[in-house]
Order: sequence, then structure tokens, then C-alpha cells
Amino acid sequence: MILSTTFITLPNEILHLISEEFQDPGSLSCLPLISKRSYEVFNRRLYESVRNMDQLVTLALSEVDRLPLNGAHPASFVKDLEIKYHQQLTEEAEGEMMAFGIQETSQAALFRKQASSALNNVLRYCAPLHHLRFYCDTISLPEVFGGLDLTTFDSLRELAIGCPFPKRSLKQSLDIFESLCRGCVDLTSLKLDWYHVKYFPDPNILARLMERIPKVCPNVTEIGLYLPGTGIMQEQPCERIQQVMDNADFSFPLLKTCRIQFVHLINCKAFFLRHPAIEYLEHLSDFSDLKMSLGVLPNLRHFNGYVLDYITLYKECAPPIECLEVNFLSDWHCLEAEEEFDFLRALLNTQTIRKLIICDLRNSPGMSLDLIQGITDSCPKLRSFSCIVDTTYDIQWHMRQVYSAIIPKLDHLEHLSICFQYSSFDDEHAFDLLHSLHFEALSSDSRICCHRALKTVQIDVRLPSSDPDLWYTEDQFYFMKKKDKIVPASSLDSYYKF
Repeated sequence: MILSTTFITLPNEILHLISEEFQDPGSLSCLPLISKRSYEVFNRRLYESVRNMDQLVTLALSEVDRLPLNGAHPASFVKDLEIKYHQQLTEEAEGEMMAFGIQETSQAALFRKQASSALNNVLRYCAPLHHLRFYCDTISLPEVFGGLDLTTFDSLRELAIGCPFPKRSLKQSLDIFESLCRGCVDLTSLKLDWYHVKYFPDPNILARLMERIPKVCPNVTEIGLYLPGTGIMQEQPCERIQQVMDNADFSFPLLKTCRIQFVHLINCKAFFLRHPAIEYLEHLSDFSDLKMSLGVLPNLRHFNGYVLDYITLYKECAPPIECLEVNFLSDWHCLEAEEEFDFLRALLNTQTIRKLIICDLRNSPGMSLDLIQGITDSCPKLRSFSCIVDTTYDIQWHMRQVYSAIIPKLDHLEHLSICFQYSSFDDEHAFDLLHSLHFEALSSDSRICCHRALKTVQIDVRLPSSDPDLWYTEDQFYFMKKKDKIVPASSLDSYYKF
């Protein structure tokens, strides 16, 4: 009771500092329940970022509906708002809706109403909204934003949109998009994401939207364009989109970050040539045919994409890239021995790499020891390294070999993250046993304990799942190096996030 009373009487400045230390939303949500004063102090922190349905419902409440609660409305605190709705219907249920002429489910109608009310309250209480993301696979912009005074959205720094653009309300959708962008001089990040949208807009409509971006968002430093998978795109002609990408008017003088997920039908070379200042490039494209000439992006420092694109871009005369994230391809293309050789040669020609993240999307169990050794030989100055490894060997012997192939060979390595995906492991206490084995493998190697630069090791362990809806179950093990000893840690969030 004494501690509780003392906590309640702390100055607001101290309470705000305490709230900033809570990263877990569940723990943060308990603080407003301590007292009325703590509710007034901590509620601000709780609703700065709104990303789930429960929070959205609270934002939609009127002052009368909030009683007996009073004080500042939660909508007045919102800085980051994500409105997200994906309709989960079976093909049979969808067919029945069409047969009876039903346009939307009752859940969709309720969500649409609550989202519109929440936005109205954000505007009404003049929230300092900086980040707005709208992802709805069946709900369009006019259904939620229609009737709102969008000129008051003047503090946006980030806008992300992924929703249908029906022809019947196309003009209204385009006007809403323009209104959201035009009044925000600080809007520097724009993302158009149709990768998961159920009803992808006609490519000609998308082209019309893209044409408006340079006019209404002239100050963007970050842009993201995500189109759906190959099957959907091949059914629709994309000439208009290609024309926009090739058009000199589709240019952004301040662009530094570019995230593009297209299919092979779109060629981005002309766009890249107009933007040599790009420092971060995410380029993910099914059956990619990048065809980039050397030196197109001389200022690139961070590349995220498929390994074959990296080989195309950087196997000769690479720019001084510092962070590399590569994805080994999926079922339709496995990395051949010659391509592994080209990958290692490309790494040798990019000696500035300090952070390397490799995501293996193939059906194979992971990277072989030989490939890992080739990577550490090619990138001796790595400070951060993340990969998925092959686990088809004897478990205890294999993990020792993996650690020996990486940590002692990288003198500058500070942070290591490895995923071990086991195809079988029959033990009731599998995760506990594996934690002990990994700890022993790390702590018993004097070369690892005495490594001068090493700070953290994160191990992701995946085991086959008994749940038919899950491919695997997983757990994370965390270790830190302290005074020439490897010690377990509960997490690394407060120390280092890979």
C-alpha cells in the first residue's frame, strides 16, 4: 500500500519517463488501472500508437459512451494509426452472398462504421497524427473517409494505402488520396500496397493514381509500390504502369528509400536511372529480370532482394553497400552451385558490407556449412550476421561446427542471429534441452568466450508442429557475452534488436 501510494504521488514527468520504459502493450495497459491520476497520465502513452481493433473501438466512442470516464478523449493522443481489415470468408460463403445480392458482411459494416467514427474523433480532438496506414481488402477509401474534412490531416509524415479502388467511386477515391497528401508538407513516406488486397484495382486505375503522386507528394524521401502476385498481374495488361515508371515526370528529387514489389512484367531501370541518390533499395519481384547496368545506383548502402538480383547488381564494381538482406528463392528456383559461386564472388566485390541477413525461402533445410564458411571468408569484416542453417546432421556436433565456422572467423562480429529449423526432434522437453545444448556449445568454446567484439547471440529454434494449421512451433534463445563468459538472457530488446 505504501509503495502504491508513493507511486501515485510521483510527479507527472517521472511517470511519463516510467511509461516510456514499457515496450510490452499488455504491461502498459495495466498502468492506467492503478488510479484515476495514473489513468490520465498513462492513457496518453497507451493511445499514441493504435494498431488493433480494441483500441480502434475505444477511439470511436463518443463522450457520452465513455461515461463515467472523463478527461481527454483517447483520440486526442493518437500519433500512429493503423486501420486494418481482412475479410475471412470461405468460397461457399462468398458464393452465397453473391447469390443473395449481399454486398458486405455485418462484421465489415460494423468495422467500416467504427473506423469512420474513430477517424472523425481523431480530427475532432486535433490529434497530432503523424502516421496513417489503411489496409482493407474489401473496403474502399470513400466508405471510411467520405464526409470527413481531410484538410485537417496536415501533420502526416507517413501514409500507406492498400484497398480497392472501385470504378463506381473512382473519382472520389482519387480526390481523397489527393486531399490526404496535398496538405501535408511534412509527408515524406508514401506506400501503396496491393499485395494482399482481394480486389486489385485495374492497372489503368493504378497508373492514374501513380501519375498524381509527384504532384501531391513532391517531398517524399521514401516510396513503396507493392503489386500482387504473378497470377493476378498476368491476367491484366500493365503497359500503363510501365509507361508511368518510364515517364520522366514520375520523379522524386529527394528520394532516398525505395521499396518495390513487382512482377517480372515491370522494368524499373529507367526509374532507377532518374534516382541515383537512392540509398536503400528493396526490390522483390517474382521471376525477376532486373537487367541493371553497373553504377546505376552509386549511393546505395542497403539492398534487400533476391540473391540473383544481388548477383546481377553487384558481382562487379559494387557500390559501397553496408547492409545486405538477400532471399534465397522459393520452390521454382533453387540456388545452383554456379550461382552459389557467383554469390560468394559478389560478396568478395562488396567489401564494405558490415551487416548481412540471409533469408532462405527454399524447401531445403537451410544453408550448408560449406556455404557458411564461404560467406565468412568473403565478408571478414561483418559486424552483424543472420542466417538459416542446415540441420540434417548430428545436432550437438552440428551446432558446434556452425558456431566455429562463424564467430572465431569474424573478428569484428558483434551480433549473431541463427535459425535452426529441425525436421524432427522427439523429446517432451525439446526446447529446454536445445537451450542447454546451444548454451554449452557457446560457453565451452574459449575462442567464442574470448572474442573481443561479440556482444549478443540470438538463436531461433523451429520444430515440427502437431497443429495441422502450423508448419512449425518456435522459440528464441538469447545469450550475451560478459567478461569473457557467455550468459543466458531473457531478451535482447533493451540491448540490441537485430
